[in-house]
Amino acid sequence: MSFQKIFRGRSAFFFSVAGLVAACGGLNLAVFSLANALWLRPVPVNDAERVFVVNPSTSNLKFPVYESFEAIADQVAGGQNQEPVLRFPDQPWPPEVMGVTPNYFRLFGLDIRGRNFTEEDNRVGAEVVAVISDRFWSRAFDRRSEVIGSVVPSDPVSVRIIGVAPPGFEGAQRGERTDIWFPRVVFPRLLRLQPGTTALQGILWVRLARGDTVAEAEARLAAAFQSPRTLLPVREIYGTPSTRTTLLRDGGATWVVAGLGCLVLIGACAALASLLLVHFERRRLEFGIRAALGASSGRLIRSVIGEVAAIGFAGTLGAAAVAELALRGIGGLRLQLPAGVDFTRLDLSFDWRVVLAGLTLTTLTLAIAALLPMARLTHGRLLCDLASGPTVTASRASQRLRQGLLGVLVCATTIVLVSAMLFVRSVHRAYSTSPGFDVGRLIFVSVPITPFRTSVSDDFRSERVRLVREALRGLPGVEVAAISGPPFGETRQLQARNTRTLSTRGRVHRVRAPMMLASPEVLAALGVPIVAGRDLTPADIGAHPRPIVVTNSLARTLWPSETPLGQSFGDGYYVVVGVAKDFLFGSLAAPADGVIVVPTFDNSAVAQFILRVSRTDRAVVDDLRRLLSNVLRDTPPATALTGRELIERDLGRQRLGAWFFSGFGLVALWVGVGSVFGMVAYLIESRRREFGVRLALGASSSNLIWHGMSAALLPVSIGLGVGLVAAAGVSRLFEAMLVGVTGLDLLSYLAVAAILLSAAAAAALVAASRLRLLAPVEALRTS
Repeated sequence: MSFQKIFRGRSAFFFSVAGLVAACGGLNLAVFSLANALWLRPVPVNDAERVFVVNPSTSNLKFPVYESFEAIADQVAGGQNQEPVLRFPDQPWPPEVMGVTPNYFRLFGLDIRGRNFTEEDNRVGAEVVAVISDRFWSRAFDRRSEVIGSVVPSDPVSVRIIGVAPPGFEGAQRGERTDIWFPRVVFPRLLRLQPGTTALQGILWVRLARGDTVAEAEARLAAAFQSPRTLLPVREIYGTPSTRTTLLRDGGATWVVAGLGCLVLIGACAALASLLLVHFERRRLEFGIRAALGASSGRLIRSVIGEVAAIGFAGTLGAAAVAELALRGIGGLRLQLPAGVDFTRLDLSFDWRVVLAGLTLTTLTLAIAALLPMARLTHGRLLCDLASGPTVTASRASQRLRQGLLGVLVCATTIVLVSAMLFVRSVHRAYSTSPGFDVGRLIFVSVPITPFRTSVSDDFRSERVRLVREALRGLPGVEVAAISGPPFGETRQLQARNTRTLSTRGRVHRVRAPMMLASPEVLAALGVPIVAGRDLTPADIGAHPRPIVVTNSLARTLWPSETPLGQSFGDGYYVVVGVAKDFLFGSLAAPADGVIVVPTFDNSAVAQFILRVSRTDRAVVDDLRRLLSNVLRDTPPATALTGRELIERDLGRQRLGAWFFSGFGLVALWVGVGSVFGMVAYLIESRRREFGVRLALGASSSNLIWHGMSAALLPVSIGLGVGLVAAAGVSRLFEAMLVGVTGLDLLSYLAVAAILLSAAAAAALVAASRLRLLAPVEALRTS
């Protein structure tokens, strides 16, 4: 059958709607592609289950403990504040570069086109050689083979390209888009640093020996370094030159996303199957006429197959177009996810497994939906349908099948919509929740103090911290500069989860009350007022007993009927001199019960500062970075984060969930509400004969409308009830990610129920109102 015959007349609207329903799968394809890029896509290394990152890392590769690994390698990058370190005359964009040890590519089991790095390349004074990515080879050199082995002029040094990495490899971490790799020892020359500077901040890769376990390796590392070391699997990490390595593992998030996506697909398939059943049932008279005119059953079946194939073809093209547009839109969102995960640096291309799964499910749906009408395409059945009249009332079996499909559709739609509503409300509530400190006027700065992790004395670090703090205080727009890390972040979340035992006047309290070690100005910097007693002062540093400030809620917990001022704990080591207004610590989703602020002077290798400024626009941040680069010329660049960026990162998982489930929810809403409206209307219209009998027996119009609505709303109500119960169970899987709402948020459930019931009631009302206008004789003719 030709497309011209298929898409003409009254069938055009049906095929348009069916094609749109199938095309909606493109949003599912886009969301699955995003989930695939974050969690499921294989990493481009061999034997990946034995490759790990050591966290925290170390730059010394000669520790004896490393001998237990099959291979080790290190990598370093410039950092987010570093100006482009390498420029080619003919290239308008600077390439991304990385320094690696000679064993880097061998550890991943990769073969280099040309030659790999050697130990001779990785020494002070050696010629600057490089391995380039296959993408950069194609983009910058048109894949010319003579480039390999030749010297390419560039600034600040000319480079001899000795090899090309395998296609698809641009770094082992998700998010890495490296163009050029250099030997680690010569890499500082690209940063215009002193030759031989090798102790840059890096990432240490290890490959476990066969038969070795992660637990055994971590135990050896912890014993060697006298502190815990975690092995992060290469399959589950993300990292870029501007962000540190972070785990993408997020509990059951992968399965929740996949499950909800499957529910949307199930709902769409149920809607598509119902549309096909309705369409072909309406055409029974047409098929009967064609059979009476001599058309064979085989020809009619081929006609049905052609129409179904046309829907599948149009839906597939539409889904691909929708998915491409959705992925481009997702790539432009620039969401600030935890640890700086950036969608634009992920491979969002279609994975053949995702596409194949979507095509298989669509094909099966169309095939199963077409089987029922094709089973009726026998001459005996068709001639019987022709004799029955122009509008045949659907059989009970057909009505029950459509009611069952309607229930499945409503149930799947309900679960997805409730999940989406919970995340959207969570993000909205989170942004409207005050963390207790002045978000709009804060900048959080992390400054490397030690020159490239060289061994220095405590006095040297202390002097450097004072130098940086004085420089920050003198920066125009900075009102207060305190030494402290931000109240939110992964480290703070760990502190907020730990339970502390505090004894006060014979009473023992188990509370989640982390100690915030900071300089005395920290509360003033955060904009947190003192509600009782006094604030901390520089004289409190090193005093005994140690003066502290506690938050108001913690004070009420520890001393419910007494004044907290002058109280002590820790065998008298800490004494309360002030009570501060409550502020959140750890995260918005799971804050601590209270905070204990302890005055101190931090002289760590990386100093952290909280700045209270008059404004937090990018100009202030840029001035800040330039100042620090001038003050400390021999250290890696500082990083700066505004208060709003801190909140956005803290809400990264919630925002990601909102975008994921809102995408699913939009598809479910479009398919679900539209299909519920159409299917309910047809269910009522298919009972035309029954309505005729009721009219003939004297039923009133209001009774007919009520009967039609109650009959149509029954499968919707059953599907909705089952869906709400199932949604309550599904929400428990991600309830810990919600902020300000619970998995049983009543408003979300009521809103979804109202949307679906309103659509079904409106459809039933319209259809029943039309049938009540029929003359009884006309309705009874449809026997």
